[in-house]
This record gives sequence, C-alpha cells and structure tokens, in this order.
Amino acid sequence: MMGSERGSNPGVKTTETEKLKQFNANLIISVIGNIQKGEEQNDARQLVLRSLAEIADSRGTWIISFGTKEEAIQFLELKQSSYNVNEKSIEYHKTTFGEGILALDQDVNNNIHAAKQKYLLLTDKTDLECYKDSCSMSKDEKSVVIVVGDDLPVLEKAHYAATHGIPVVVVKGSGSVADFIAAGHNQYPLTDPYVLVENVLSTDEAMVITKDKTKLDRCVQLRTEILEEKEYVNIYKNDDGTEIQDVILLALKKAHPVYPKLLLSLAWRWNKIDFARKGILFQKTTAENETTSVTKAALCSTLFATLANDQADFVELLLRKELKVDVTTLINVCTLQKLYSNVLDHNTMNDSMKLFMKNQLSSMHGPVLAHTNKDSHDGKERTKSDVVGNTRWGKKDECQPNRKCELDLILRVGRLLCLKLNDDNMRNPYLPKDADDGTERKIGFVDLFLFAVLFNRRKLGECMWRHCQNKLGAALVASSILKTFAKSAGRNLELQLSTDLMNHSSFYEKKASDVLTECFKRDKKMAQDLLIKKLEPPFDLMSPLALVDNNYLKYFMGNECCQTKLNGIWRGKIATHLPWWKILLALFMPIFIFGIKFTTNNRPFKVQTFCGRKPNRNKGNPVDNPDEHAQTSGGTKRKINKVNPGDKPDVLAQTCCGTDKAKTNKVEQQNKLHYYLNIGKESSKPQLYSVGMRCNQKDGVIQIVDAMYYLYTSPFSVYTLNMLSYVIFMFYFSYFIIVDLDEETSFREYTIWAWAVTMFVEEMRQLITHRTPGLNSKIKVWIGSHWNKFDLLINILFITTVALRYELSGNAFQYVRFLYSITVAMYFMRFLQAFLVAKNIGPKIIMIRKMLVSLLSFLGIFMVFFVSFSVMYQANLYPNSPPSVSLLKKLVYKPYWQIFGELFLDELSGDEYGDCTTNATVWRSAGGQGRCPENTRLVIFIGAIYVILTQIVLVNLLIAMFSNTFESVHEQSSQIWKFYWYGIVREYYERPVFCPPLIILVHIYRTIRHGVKRLQKRVSDNEFRLSDENLYGKQLLKFAEAATDRYLQQTIQERGENNKPEREATIYKKVK
Repeated sequence: MMGSERGSNPGVKTTETEKLKQFNANLIISVIGNIQKGEEQNDARQLVLRSLAEIADSRGTWIISFGTKEEAIQFLELKQSSYNVNEKSIEYHKTTFGEGILALDQDVNNNIHAAKQKYLLLTDKTDLECYKDSCSMSKDEKSVVIVVGDDLPVLEKAHYAATHGIPVVVVKGSGSVADFIAAGHNQYPLTDPYVLVENVLSTDEAMVITKDKTKLDRCVQLRTEILEEKEYVNIYKNDDGTEIQDVILLALKKAHPVYPKLLLSLAWRWNKIDFARKGILFQKTTAENETTSVTKAALCSTLFATLANDQADFVELLLRKELKVDVTTLINVCTLQKLYSNVLDHNTMNDSMKLFMKNQLSSMHGPVLAHTNKDSHDGKERTKSDVVGNTRWGKKDECQPNRKCELDLILRVGRLLCLKLNDDNMRNPYLPKDADDGTERKIGFVDLFLFAVLFNRRKLGECMWRHCQNKLGAALVASSILKTFAKSAGRNLELQLSTDLMNHSSFYEKKASDVLTECFKRDKKMAQDLLIKKLEPPFDLMSPLALVDNNYLKYFMGNECCQTKLNGIWRGKIATHLPWWKILLALFMPIFIFGIKFTTNNRPFKVQTFCGRKPNRNKGNPVDNPDEHAQTSGGTKRKINKVNPGDKPDVLAQTCCGTDKAKTNKVEQQNKLHYYLNIGKESSKPQLYSVGMRCNQKDGVIQIVDAMYYLYTSPFSVYTLNMLSYVIFMFYFSYFIIVDLDEETSFREYTIWAWAVTMFVEEMRQLITHRTPGLNSKIKVWIGSHWNKFDLLINILFITTVALRYELSGNAFQYVRFLYSITVAMYFMRFLQAFLVAKNIGPKIIMIRKMLVSLLSFLGIFMVFFVSFSVMYQANLYPNSPPSVSLLKKLVYKPYWQIFGELFLDELSGDEYGDCTTNATVWRSAGGQGRCPENTRLVIFIGAIYVILTQIVLVNLLIAMFSNTFESVHEQSSQIWKFYWYGIVREYYERPVFCPPLIILVHIYRTIRHGVKRLQKRVSDNEFRLSDENLYGKQLLKFAEAATDRYLQQTIQERGENNKPEREATIYKKVK
C-alpha cells in the first residue's frame, strides 16, 4: 500500500519547504533513535554512521535527518575524516520541511520527528538536468526511516512510518527498541512479551513498562502492528556482511515496486551492480512485476550517468543485448559534449588527469572551425559559427530540444585528437555536416572509447573497446593518443601521470599486437592486408602502418606480421626466401636471373581485359563485378573463373558478351559466392614462378622481360643501385678536391654540381609528394627526420661553398677548399644510413646518435671544470694579459689538450722556453705574444688536480654514460631496428628506379604522368594502400572481428586457468 493511499498528511508549508522543493533530492533518510558512536569498530551504530557517510559521498543530492544537533555534528566529523573527491555543499537546518514523514507539525504526537528536527542537505551541484532522476514521486515515496536503538517514543515513530507506507530499516544490534522489533521479526507471534521486554529494553525502561500494564500492552501492540507491515519493515544485520545500502534498496523495492527508475538511480549511485542486475534489470518476470520494467529513457539516463561517473561494470551491464540499448540513438554530438562538460566541471582540481585534459583543451587557440564561406545574401565572408543545430546529426537535443547546441567544447576535442595523432590527414571528426565533405557520421562506441581514453579511464576504455567494430585500429589510436599525452605530461613535470599514461599506452599497443598475431595465425595474407587497410571513421584517412610510424609504436611494428609485410614489399615480386647474394648476382649479371623465383607472372604493363573490354573499376556496385575487386595490394590478382573450360560455346558466348541476361546474372551470382568463399585463401599460399622465355601459367613460368622489370623495380634493387651510385659520387668528389680543385672551374666540378643537384631534387620530390596535405605540414614532417636535417645541412653547406667559389681567390681560396672538404666529409657521414638496412649494424648507428645526445648533456658538466681551470691557468701563468683575440686561444688551448695527454709541464712549471721574453714592454706591444710564463709553483698542483678530475673522473663518467646508452639500446635493438625498417622500406619503395644523376629523367617523367593522372582522376597502385576498400575491405573487417573475438575468448580462458588454483584453495579452506 502506497503512502498516498495510507493517508499521509501533506504537512504545513514553511520557508524551508519552499527552499527544499528546488532541490531534487534522490532520497530522504530519517534516522530515529540515538545514533551515538559505539566503542567497538564493528559496532552497529558506527556501521550506520559510516554507511550514511558513504551515501552522502555518492553522487547526488541527499537529505539526512537526525534527532539532535550532536548527532549531526558527529556525522559530519566522520564524513570529513574520510577523504572523498566528491565534495558537496552541506547546509544545516533546524526546522522540518513540511511534507512527508519529517513534517507533520500540526500533529506533534504522531510526528516521526519533533518540530525542531535537525537535518542536513547535501547537494551535488554538478549534476546535469538531463540525467537527474526527476521521478514523479512524492517525498514519502523517496523516503526511508532507519531505526536505531533508543527509547519507547522511537517505537511509536517507527509504527507511524510503517503504517503510513514509508519503508523502515531496523538496525539489529543497536540496542533497545531496534532489537525489540528485530527480535520478533523471525519468531512472530510473540509468546512471552514480558520476558522479551525485560531482556531487550534497557533496565529503566523495562521497570517502567512492566509496572504499567497499559504501557506494556501498548508496546506489544505497536510492535505487532509494525511486524504486520511486512512490505515496509526490513531488518539490517551487520554480522552477515550485508551493507545497509542493500537493505535500503530492498526496502524501497518492496514498498514501491512500480518505481524501478528510483531503484536504478540509487543502485548506480551506490555502485550496487548485483542488485541492479538481479533485482531491477534481469529479475524474473511475473504477473505482478510485469509493469515494473525499466523504461528506455531510464536506461539511457543511467547509461549517461555511469559513463560520466566512470562505472565501467554498470556500463557493461547496461550494454547487454537483452536490454537492447542502442548507443547510436542515445548519443548525439550535443549529448557527447555534455558528457565531456560534466566530467571536466566535476572536481577538476582533485583529479590530475581532468586538470591535464582541461589544460590541453584550453591550449586549442583560434577558431575551432577554420573553414569560411560567403553569405549568398550579403556577399560578405563570414566564419562558420560554432553554434549549430542538432539536425546535423539527425537528432534533437533531448535535454533542451528547443535550443541550439554550442559545440565549442566537442570541436576542441576533435582538434585535440587531430593534433595528438600526429597525422595532418585526419579531419576533425566532430565538424558539422556542411563544414567538410557533407558526409554524416553517427556517434557510437568509437566516440565513447575516445572519451574513456582521453580521461585515462582504463576499465571503461576496455569495456568500450570490446564494442568497437575495428578493435585493432581503435587500440592503435588509443595507444598513440596516450603516448602523446604521456610526453606532454612529462614536459609539464607531471611525472606520475606521465608514467601512468605511458603504461596505459603500452597496454593498448600490446592488445593491438596480440590481435594482429591472432589474425596472422589464421590467414597471413589477410592479416598483412589489414595493416594497409584504412581505419574506420573517423580515422578513415589513416592506415595502421602509417599510424604506427607517426607515433613511434615500436612494439607493434616489431610484430611478425608487420615485418613479414615489410619484407615482402622490400623484395617486391621476388620470392622472400631467396638469399640476398643471389639477387645481387642477377642484378649485376642478368644471366643469373634464371635462378630467381617470383611470386607473380602478371604482365606489369598489360591491362587485363575481358571480351575485348577494359573493366570499369570506378563505376557500379563492387559486388556486381567481382573481377574488378580481385586486385589485391601490390597488383597480385586472384584467379576467379567466370566460366568453366568445359562449357559449350553458346554458353561461353552468352556469358562473355551478355546475349542472355538471365544466364549472365546467374553466372554473376555464382561468381559472387565463389569470391566470398575463396577470398584470401589462394593469396595465403602464393605460387612461385621461374623465369622463362615465354609465359606459361600452368608450368609456373614468367617471361624474362617481366622478370627483369620486377627485379630492377624492387625496393631492394633500388636501394642497392642508389647506394652504389652514392659511393661512386663520394669517391669522385674526394678525388676532385684532392687532385683537381683550383680557382679555375673544371669539368669534374661541373659534373659534381649536377650530380648534387639531382640528389637535391630528389629530396624536394620526397618533400612535395609526402602524403601529408599542405606545404607547411609537409615541411614539418620532412624536417622531423634526423637524416633530412642532415641533408639540409649538407645542401646549405654545398651551396655556400659554391657561392664563395666565385667570390674568393688567392690566399682566401683556402676557405673554399676547407668548406669543400667538410662537405665531402659530411657526405661520407650521410652514408651511415645505408647501414640501417643491416639488422646487426643498424642498431649501432642508432647508438651513435643517442651517444651524441648523452655527450651534449655531459658537456654541461665538463664545461664547469674546463672554464674554471682555464681561468686559474691564465691568471697565474700570464697575469695582467692585454685583451686580444690570442688571449681567448691561450685560455682554452692548454686545458683542452691536457684531456688527451698533452700536459705542458714546462709551461706549468714556469720554465722559459723558445724565444719568449719577460720584458713587459715587448710582449705588451705584441699583444701578449711571445711572453714567458710566471714561475708559480702552485700552478703545477692545479694542473695535477685538473688531470685527475678530467682523465680519471669525467672520462670514466662519460664511458659509463655511453655504456648505459649501449645497454639500453642493445636490449631493444631488435625492436628499434624493426621500427626504423618501415621508413627505409617506404622511402625506397617510393624512390625512382634510376639512381642519381639519371634520376632527373624519372622526375621529368613522373611530373608529366602526375599531371595526366590528375586530369583523369586516377590513383596509382601502392603496396601501402589497399586497392579494394569496399568488398575486400569489408571482408577484412569481418575477418579481424572474428579473430579478435577468439583472442578475447582465449584471454578469458587464460585468466580463468590462472585463478583456478586460488579458487581451489579457497574451497579447500571452506571445506576444512
């Protein structure tokens, strides 16, 4: 029976009543009885206090009333002693508020509390209106009474609450009246009330009641009537491990079963997932509770709240298939922005990640929408506003449907994602529809996953990751973002946060690598194609390999599948199992090409036709033309037989030329089925072809002309020829500056200039043709490579030398010779990149670079000793020296060479040497030149100390630093080399076949070809780009999803096997 049906008094309207109506309290808790803290730690009253403090700390607005001011103060002391980030504003009130169990001021005798009852209002002001649980319930229906010990008047108050439809929770073990009620709960009817009164109530109360027959009968009657209200009376026992929150939820469910929204609201706030699962969402359906199921609106509201509150278990529960919660219909761009806003505004100062995220978003300066357009009415140029309607997403703002949504925050989030992914190809995923290409993208699990990643919420992120469609790409995106965040946090000296973010990044990187390994086990070819397939929106302009390279994910790049793919690209169409020396032999002596095996025998320039017609690759449904999509990455074609060789001629003609449409459609349907059944199977085990004079597919032969083309166009061959050309250039340049460098320009010098220009043009080609859009972005990416920086320095030095070549002559020409020698030396050092190809030598080149970085940090320490001893030497050996250029030379000369063993003992001892003089007039007129050192005995001791510090201490310190660098790189040498291997393979895959200086011919040809393709809107084949993103791309996505499911199942099984010994030990202990 509900409170309204039981005739609860509406109460008196007061100032407090009107004040409290503006607060949408989630629950009103009335504590009746003495709740003074007990002496023992597990005392029932102390447990009640702690439980109330936990309830007050949970998210929401709560009203908790006490009988006295002392009890309220005691509660506040306990709450403040336990730190909680959910700080709330607390108000203290003395009067009641006119409604429900706390305000029957006109009937003081039956009032639960006195007219001057003390209560606390704990308000969570950060709750959003769109997920506040504004249930259409009265105060009685959102109230609960907790009975704790105390005297006989408490029994009357409990009786009033139970008989007026208000849930009552009796705390057993708190003494007096509470135990009196709880004692009869399981042994009703009462047989001996006198014995129970004497044993349960206090001595004074028992003496008073037993002497007065009327009071005794009244006491027994009240308890009997209380126990008759089984729907409203509940017993809390602190000895069975049950928390009082569970009892309150059960009490509310029994009293108000038609309000599951209230129960769900309290369950997520108190994190009672078991109760939500068994008692609300998945309870057994009966005729009585058939109308008490949770509405979709309540589920959506709870999902939003649990996402904001980082309750991953609750989110996982709400996303179960049985509940049919569709995230795409729940979340739109405005709701997503409110989710970000709610998290950022809630206790930001107490959460380092929220504060870091807030700073990152605030650093996104400038207009969020950079696109501009012209107004068709006034012709003025205007910037598109950040305020857009929700019709862009096909939904209305559920919280404020008549108001446009300001998207400034979510657009800044999109810009932050573009920035942290280090890929300028990526567009802002939250741009309005008319601000980009007009395509509409639904907000889904990917956006919620990004939300969890951006706030470093591990458990929630893993939950959302399991619901993403492309889990491999999502994990790589998360790892990239977190790694960039970790670097930013490290620069801001947030060391603990930086370490946590880096560990989180490694977690997703390992997950992506494990998923790829599972795919590689199932199908090697399809797994390799996954690496070059574009990711799902909003990251559909990036491929996994490019994303990994941009963000230095070395662990993933070291995966066997990645290295197999790169090795296959490096060899081109040459079989990967062939030793390198055989390829070199065929490269320089083509007669040995007959010993080379190839993975294809397709003609490189012949267009595949059918019935004399070129296949239309750009039009029509890809499913309707399976042959058009048989082209996989790298140009390898799967052989799909459209007709059988044994068919009759008329069938062949009808199938080929399309004379019989019905039969043609039937054949096409068979081709579709054949395509889906055989996709990826034949490519997993490629056939090898030998070189022959004529092509014969059945015999596995490739024509010699095609074989020569594939041999010389493979990246391995391009690298070999370019390195050979570079070596010739270096020795030719060296010969020139040693033998033929003169003031008169020679033919050799012109040749070297032309050769250097072709190499410079190739560097510019790499810069201009980089896949990053925009010249500024291309320059930024190009200059980010250490080798490109070195190339830039060489070219600047070379141009400077050529310019001075025509300005200097005579004795000054020596500077030209000097600059030429430095230039050729730097060309020699540039050749070190060639060793990166070798797996054993490549990491050593990386060690040299890291050691140079360590040397720079060491120089700071060294300069302190160097400068100090330089000053001591000069001040004591040559006091009062005249200022001159030679003074600076003397200052650094001796200390520097002493490091390498030149001690200058004669000079340090003050002995005269050579033609030096002690005449001040002479050496002053000469600017200090030819001066004899002063005979100071203490200088020799200064020199001894300096030699000890430099040659013993500092040199050994530098050796130790180099040893540490060597060990750290050596431990990860394989992983580091595999990462840099991608850059080498891609560079020489895109580099022209001809080497300098003939490379200029290819540049001219490519420039003309590029212009023609731009006019025809054609795209060249590329081993780093999947040619079929439609039909084959969808199959790859399904394949990856199935492999990921298997990986997740294996992970769950491994966890279960690891926990099995612990479970068996626990069972054994229970049995004993």
